[in-house]
Amino acid sequence: MIDTRQLYRLPWTRERNPNGWIEPTTYCQLKCPFCYRGVDLDGHHPVHMDVRQVKAEIDELIRLRDVGTISIAGGEPLLYPHLGETIDHVRSKGREVMILTNGLRLDEARLRSLKEREVARIVIHIDKHQLRKGIDTEERANALRQTFCDLFRKVGGVSLGFIQPLGPDDLADLDEQIRFYKRNADVIDLVTFNRLQPVDADRLPPDKLLTSSQLFARVAQLYGLEYAAFLPKTHSDEISWLFGQAIFDRGEMIGSLDADAFRFFQEDHRRRTGRYLHCTRESHLRTGLLGYAPFNRSLRRILWRVLASWGRARIQTQLILIINTPKKLADGVYDMCRGCPDAMLYRGQLVPSCMLELVKAGEPLLAG
Repeated sequence: MIDTRQLYRLPWTRERNPNGWIEPTTYCQLKCPFCYRGVDLDGHHPVHMDVRQVKAEIDELIRLRDVGTISIAGGEPLLYPHLGETIDHVRSKGREVMILTNGLRLDEARLRSLKEREVARIVIHIDKHQLRKGIDTEERANALRQTFCDLFRKVGGVSLGFIQPLGPDDLADLDEQIRFYKRNADVIDLVTFNRLQPVDADRLPPDKLLTSSQLFARVAQLYGLEYAAFLPKTHSDEISWLFGQAIFDRGEMIGSLDADAFRFFQEDHRRRTGRYLHCTRESHLRTGLLGYAPFNRSLRRILWRVLASWGRARIQTQLILIINTPKKLADGVYDMCRGCPDAMLYRGQLVPSCMLELVKAGEPLLAG
């Protein structure tokens, strides 16, 4: 059991949030089981949004939430014919761009093009359940992930992340997967685990549901980290988003940030930019080590390890995020992520992106 009193409670709200979410297309080459957009279901009718509507949504998310990042998802965003124009519009507003993709259309030429457009981060979904040709084991999934690590090393200048939904059958592979992420910590800046529980949970048998406590404990054990920050839920004491920040030196993990250090980086970014930190092309660790280490135990430990390397240290950071999916409570109320960073606009209202299909079906939901 995690004592949230020992964690930094992120102050993100519906109105003051670091992230805005858009889905300019619902086309996708894959049919991942339990896709929250229903691409795997019969009757899915993909569409590309009019780019004028996409730009209007971006402007409205900035107005409503003062976001620092716009996340472009789908569907598969690399299939959207106006992606370049969309990215340019976000950058013209002084905001960062994060793209969530399956990677099928991401080659060196495309990555260099996205780098030129100043995309800050690309997060790739790869797992053995996606029905990709030849990717049916964790070993083969890691081999595919490695090709992207090598590509991002070669091109440079764009943050790389990976995201994967996890059910109880995936716990056995988590050790191998986390070893891979540690080994490539020089290029992987973000690792996201999404607890697999469709909000329409009837689609999944009870024995396929992974508890949040199982997942939280296993990830912390395999990384050897302490968690630092969290977002609560709207109708319970549960954690919705849980963050740990691992620090590496030349592939060896040398520590993780505690709650106080995580708070420092969030509030320092807010002080300097007026917005909360979510995705950036800046590196904040150097400033933190030099300026805040005397006041923080986790930064002091990291600084001593750096100094002990006699100038050979090459510090890398890897943010570990676990998303505890919303669920329906016994009274019929949905327990959602408070201050959901992945809320999107639907008919002028903010809706958690993972719950959009329920809203379309008539559920009266709003982003918490």
